Parts: sequence; C-alpha cells; structure tokens
Amino acid sequence: MRDLLGEGAEREFLDRLLGPYSSAPSAGKPIRHSDVSVLLFLSANPHRDLQIDGEMREVDSAIQSAPCRDRFRLEKQTDLQLEDLQAHLLRFKPRIVHFSGHGDDQGSIVVMDKGRPTGVRIPALRNLFGELRCTNLVVLNSCFSQPLAEALSEVVDVVVGTGDAIRDKAAVEFAKAFYHSLASGKSVHTSFALGVNALNLRGYPESAVLKPFTRSGVDARQVFFC
Repeated sequence: MRDLLGEGAEREFLDRLLGPYSSAPSAGKPIRHSDVSVLLFLSANPHRDLQIDGEMREVDSAIQSAPCRDRFRLEKQTDLQLEDLQAHLLRFKPRIVHFSGHGDDQGSIVVMDKGRPTGVRIPALRNLFGELRCTNLVVLNSCFSQPLAEALSEVVDVVVGTGDAIRDKAAVEFAKAFYHSLASGKSVHTSFALGVNALNLRGYPESAVLKPFTRSGVDARQVFFC
C-alpha cells in the first residue's frame, strides 16, 4: 500500500524539493502562529483570461471546511494596481500573501499601472517585503515565477513559485489542497506535499512545476499557522 506521499517518482520528486520525508519530528523549535493569520489574496487579470473569482472561492471554501478556519481571515484585492501594493501590505499586514495572475518574462508578477499591464521589478518587491517584515508565506500562483520566489525567500520564511507555465485548473487544485492542509494544522512542508499530491491524483503534469523556497535557517516542516 502506498503512503500519503506515494512511492517511486513522486516520492523522489518531493524528497528532492523538500528533503527526505520522515515521520519523526525535525530538529529545531516549531514556528507556530497561533493567533489569527491574514491571508491576502492579490490578483491581476488584465486580459480577463483567468478564473480568478473561481480560485478565490475555492481557497475560501477550503479554509472554511477545515478545523482551524477561525485562525484565518481571507482578504481579497482584485485588479491589483502597482501603486496599491504598498498600501495593501500596510493596511492588512498579511502573514500570508497569495498572488493569482500572470507572470512576465523576467519571472515577476504582472499588475496594472496607469491602465497598462506591467511586470513588477523583482528587487523592488524583495525590498518591500524585507522592509515590512510582516509576511511569513508567499504563494505565487502564476507562470514562471521562480526568479521572484527565489528573491523573496531571502526575506520571507517560505515562498512557493513555479518553474514553468501552469494551467488555471492546476493552480486552483494546488491552492485548494495547500490551504485546506494549512487550516487543518499541518506544516507548510506537509501542505506543499499535499498540494503536489492533489495534482498527481488528477494526473496533472504541473506537479513538477511548483517549487518551494525557504529563507536561510527556516525549516518548512516547523512552520505552522494553527
């Protein structure tokens, strides 16, 4: 019988990304955020070709159906404007930031600026999160976001990015499983593994596209949000 993470190729893939799986606790003190965590859902869809509303509903439903639903507060800001990035982070002080939208050819996110889609400068985003220091987890549910994920992981505990294109339905399926696991008291490490497993259960090839990055000294097995 297969265990939760599976055997063969799936186990090898997850071990390569997250380190060998073990049922024993890892060394170090757990980072457990026991108060209410704000999850800020940011999105930009300038071409109106993504199912942003559907993804928001699925994420909300996944959290609301989990045991720790009272420990999360979902805040949504759609049609993200470049000039509003600072204001949203200052207003909500999110412990978790989820971005849904398109990526650009530099590996960053695409937002609106004066009526036109534009990629956000990666060093500027890194510095913004580094200055505010309120966010512990960022999920970049957009294509080719690995360069931004790597940069943000210098100042954010855990960042999930993509090394290639990802289809809408795969991005939504990952998010559902990931946030339901987080709101069920599982670590970020386990939640990422379950998100990948959800894609494998449906036979989606994007399971190899999603990649986690951690800040130096942080073990994703020890990061919890309830």
